[in-house]
Amino acid sequence: MIALAFAVVVLAAEGPSFEASIEEARRAHAAAEYARAEGILDDAERRLGPPGDGRLRARLLALRGATAMATTRWPAALLAFREEAALWAALGDRHEEAAALANVALAFSKTFPRGEMTREQKRELTPYVEAAIRAAEAGNNAQVLGTSHLYLAQLVEDRAEIRRHLEEAIDELDRAGELSNRLMAMRFLAESLARYEPRDPARATRLLGDAVALAESKGDLQAIVRTRIIVASLAWLGPDREAAWRASLDALRAIEELRSRQSAAEVRSRLFSQWTFFYQRVFGHLVGPPSRVPDRLDLERAFAVAERRRARTLLEEMDAAEVTIADDGEPPPLASVERTLRADEAILAFSLGDLVGKGYYDNGGSWLLVHTRERTRAYRVPELATLEREVPLFTGLFPARDRTEVDGSARLHGALLREALDDLPASTRRLVIVPEGPLHELPFAALRPAPADPPLAARYEIESSPSVTAWYRRHLDTAPEVDGRALVLADPVQDAATGTVPLPNARREGRLVARLLGHGSRVIEDADASEARLKRSASERFGLFHLAAHARIDGDHPERSCILLSRGDAGEDGQLTIREAAELRIRDRVVVLANCGSASGEVVEGDGVQSLVRGFLAGGTRTVVGSLWPLADDEAAALFAPFYRALARGETVAAALAAAQRERIRAGAPPAAWAGLVLVGDGETRLRFSESLGRDAAWFAMFGLVLAVAAGAWILVRRRRPA
Repeated sequence: MIALAFAVVVLAAEGPSFEASIEEARRAHAAAEYARAEGILDDAERRLGPPGDGRLRARLLALRGATAMATTRWPAALLAFREEAALWAALGDRHEEAAALANVALAFSKTFPRGEMTREQKRELTPYVEAAIRAAEAGNNAQVLGTSHLYLAQLVEDRAEIRRHLEEAIDELDRAGELSNRLMAMRFLAESLARYEPRDPARATRLLGDAVALAESKGDLQAIVRTRIIVASLAWLGPDREAAWRASLDALRAIEELRSRQSAAEVRSRLFSQWTFFYQRVFGHLVGPPSRVPDRLDLERAFAVAERRRARTLLEEMDAAEVTIADDGEPPPLASVERTLRADEAILAFSLGDLVGKGYYDNGGSWLLVHTRERTRAYRVPELATLEREVPLFTGLFPARDRTEVDGSARLHGALLREALDDLPASTRRLVIVPEGPLHELPFAALRPAPADPPLAARYEIESSPSVTAWYRRHLDTAPEVDGRALVLADPVQDAATGTVPLPNARREGRLVARLLGHGSRVIEDADASEARLKRSASERFGLFHLAAHARIDGDHPERSCILLSRGDAGEDGQLTIREAAELRIRDRVVVLANCGSASGEVVEGDGVQSLVRGFLAGGTRTVVGSLWPLADDEAAALFAPFYRALARGETVAAALAAAQRERIRAGAPPAAWAGLVLVGDGETRLRFSESLGRDAAWFAMFGLVLAVAAGAWILVRRRRPA
């Protein structure tokens, strides 16, 4: 539908300080510095105070709504524009009311699901557009009239009527001197002239050239991005693939320039999410035409495009924390990734999209790129919309623990993995999964080739990575052996308001960890298992941190997700958030989160799942073990016992997790008891038990043997001695 907020015209406000603030916020918005604009508006609203002057508040709301639109917060934008429209109506200003109502229509259209609107949704939207037209006619607002023609062109289906509305929109908006929506109308008209009968490709080319030049002359990055996307999308319809690739690169660079303007990570992430469809569109054009098999150059380009789309904010945070060796922010060469892989491992990187999307273009569909040491191959998998339905239905069967999920596990295995796994070398023993979208919540370990077959965990070690780039950068240096000493925080005391219950098995679990890993490990329980204690210990020489505590996962507000610990110091609240987990800087070590759902959370397109696991990765933790769903207290203890026994034997973390899951499978435990535990990061990490500890252990063993022999001899002598 329409992807650009209606231009906000800010007139002079009463009071010089407020006027200056609004103008500064407008300039920040125009420069695509949305976080700064929000901060200025917050400060201005505090100074205005409730309820404040109606006209001033309406103008502030116009900018607030436009900023929310630019960062994909559609409900917030709709709320702001509706309140603005009501204020202008109460003031009797139909001219400004028309502008606000046009924005209401735009924001409402964005609340629909992805892809093209249905006829029913178009019928829902039409009254909003008609209300804007009535107000525009009453208020003599040519800008809104032109914009309304642009909207109507997207609500009707007759091609001749679409073109008529677009021509009128261009004329009206040109007369009003409005840029953004006029550029949009020019793009849509060029698209219609290039794709549909009667075609006029020469005029389409001229319109697009004019649109690009006009957007660049005005410095409107949003308009530049949208125009270049149309140029590239139309180019892929022609025979010149190289020209289409060059046009696509221009569009991708424009998107990334717009993203780089944002100072706040969350704003960068959410702004970028609205453009990820184009990355998938280009990916599909490179690997997907059914009439041709992608050659090596196609695969290299498709890999680079996919990696430019994935986990961008997380990679930036990891680079800023000097966690990984950055390569100028660019994805690694495909050949380098292949050379880095061992002969017995494969990377399975998913790239999900819908087949048909915005503007009726082929949006690439969904793909799986499989990388081995010998080659890279592409496989089609179900579309994103299908997986968004199927994966929650599948995982929703696990709590019943009655094997009802078995058929679904075989069905998803066939749709996602069968062809790719059949093509892997027989020696493959480890799978590195790079998930996207709903696949972040999918327990791959529980999938199986057929209902009667064992699950994948019985055959493979499985780890997950936010992107191939993150995996590669981790493997530029040798997988470390981290200090074998563990710090365990178990069953912290919680405020009654949290509603949590004690975790007695967590204490037994923690003590078992300390016994298995040996000298130097520590278990901290009750009130001492605090946020303050964890923060003080992060810089100590523990190689593994095991947090056996409750967690709170907020899918709507990821920043509120946290691990619930005791308070410790007066300055702490006992809630270790994602941001605070990153700030711990537990670098190049292992963190085990024995918490409910620590690996799950909101999934942001282009940036992955916003989970507690992600927080530790951003701060430099090399290997994180977390859970996709709540684990029963006793089942967690039964799963972690074999896991830590394997670590104590010197197994890698990936091998230890596989060993633990296989033991539970052999014991007949349902997948709900073991498949939700996942490894994210470097599965090759091992625990190292220092030589001094080894010498100490040997000395104590020898000393014990000497004592035992002496005691035995003494007893023997005593028995032989006469009474």
